[in-house]
Amino acid sequence: MAEEKVNPQNPQTEKANEIQDDCDKCGIELCAFTGLFVIKNPWDPTEVSIELYENEDYPRFNARTFKLKDLGVSNTKELFLRLKNDKNFLLSILRHFSEEVVKDDDYDCIELHYSASVYTICDKNDIKTTSEGKGKRILRVEKLEDGFRFGVVGDPCHLTWLIRQHPKDPGKVVIFFEKDGKPFGFVTREYDFFAVNRDIPNMCVLYKYLNEEPWQATWVITWEDLEFDNIEVINKSGYEGFDFKMCKYEESEEKREKQEESEEEKKRKEKEEKEKLLNEMFSRMSYEPVKAVNVYKDKEIILKELPEVFTEVKSGVQISLGGNTDNQSIEVPILKFWNGIEFDSNGNKLFIFEVPRISEKMKDKLEIKKVDENGFQICGFTIEFREEMILVRLNAKGGLAFLIFNPNDGSVTTEIKYSKKIKYIDLDRRKLYLFIFKCPEWETELMKLFGKGN
Repeated sequence: MAEEKVNPQNPQTEKANEIQDDCDKCGIELCAFTGLFVIKNPWDPTEVSIELYENEDYPRFNARTFKLKDLGVSNTKELFLRLKNDKNFLLSILRHFSEEVVKDDDYDCIELHYSASVYTICDKNDIKTTSEGKGKRILRVEKLEDGFRFGVVGDPCHLTWLIRQHPKDPGKVVIFFEKDGKPFGFVTREYDFFAVNRDIPNMCVLYKYLNEEPWQATWVITWEDLEFDNIEVINKSGYEGFDFKMCKYEESEEKREKQEESEEEKKRKEKEEKEKLLNEMFSRMSYEPVKAVNVYKDKEIILKELPEVFTEVKSGVQISLGGNTDNQSIEVPILKFWNGIEFDSNGNKLFIFEVPRISEKMKDKLEIKKVDENGFQICGFTIEFREEMILVRLNAKGGLAFLIFNPNDGSVTTEIKYSKKIKYIDLDRRKLYLFIFKCPEWETELMKLFGKGN
């Protein structure tokens, strides 16, 4: 290849050099489809990697790491110009990839093609043994806090690849080539580089991709016809599954707008779901009259079923279907009786009433949430259901009040745990029940269940 002379007085050359000075990746073409790139180490400004890249059939690459001072340059601008204009310097760099690349004071494009593989650092016998692939081939993955390392179990060349999140550019990764656990070169890649048959936007998706389809490691290992029989994962990251802390980075304006639209859509769907749930609840409620419990008439029968927990109820908790209980006189039209079930858990109280249908005019003032079989814990009581139920929050003063609606076609057994006791009650199908909790820390308990600001 002919040496290209550069006129240092040429203002265009000076401008080009100035542009190249701060580039993270500067390249020159050596042969068709083959080139060299200079890459800064984003963690160490005194170190660079020179990458040999070949892209005739599919991307293959190799790299070697150097200290700037060892190359006799002070920055990447000087290094790039020396590679471009100093033939002997260029050949000395290429020899680091393979001595066979340099022939008769020039480089051989055919040998460059074969040198675009990290395995040129290995002994030829090791390469042969590795490529034979005797027995099962296993990909071992070591998950780290900001990336992952992987390699082939039993590889006689002892090569591993370390993929780390680029510390300055969240859209890139840095791939370190390691032999016997020590790095000898690195390259940078956009996440899109790995997107063979899916979108790869961040480290989490890339890691999941490699775990689910380990044969895609060929894009990093640059080894043809590589397949794996199994994958072993060693998790040292502190994160479970496919998660990494750095996956949530600042997105582009376009992505942020899309996310905001998604949030609006989510709120719209939640509103529609609430309206649907309320309409279903009101349409399916029973019109049967309230069956108030008479503790005096049925006391003997009741005490046999629920010893010492069924007493005359006077909760003292003021309840309203709408409005603020602190600013109005409270009337409770749904409570036409004082009798009900009372549970006592070391001074904390739970009262349960069966209530009639509520006027549809009140439905917009109700705050509802679905409750699964795990139920909820509040004021020292654990309430668990055998089926999914609907919980409606009421405004209350001096305690907590909820309506529990059974939307199921059959009665639902409810388990009440408190003070090392367990009691069971059946909530009839399509019936509404009032649960009142009274405990000293009821405001804190409400926050636990519904969160702040509710």
